[in-house]
Amino acid sequence: MQINVENIKNILPKALRELPLNCCLVGGCVRDLLLEKMPDDYDVTVCGDLEDIVNTFAAQTGQKIINLSNDRYQLFR
Repeated sequence: MQINVENIKNILPKALRELPLNCCLVGGCVRDLLLEKMPDDYDVTVCGDLEDIVNTFAAQTGQKIINLSNDRYQLFR
């Protein structure tokens, strides 16, 4: 499989494809895609209102979200 934007769009779960444009895939999922492997999970970095995006993503996927944020940064798992 040749990796390009169109192929990646087809591989990603629907909920990830619908995230705002100010989101980027990071971490091991990028490595896996470059190695033409199916990622086990996806790490996403976001610019904007993270809590809104996380809640929307959780609603679309049925996933439970854990808030690990503190006064310096927002982090959800």
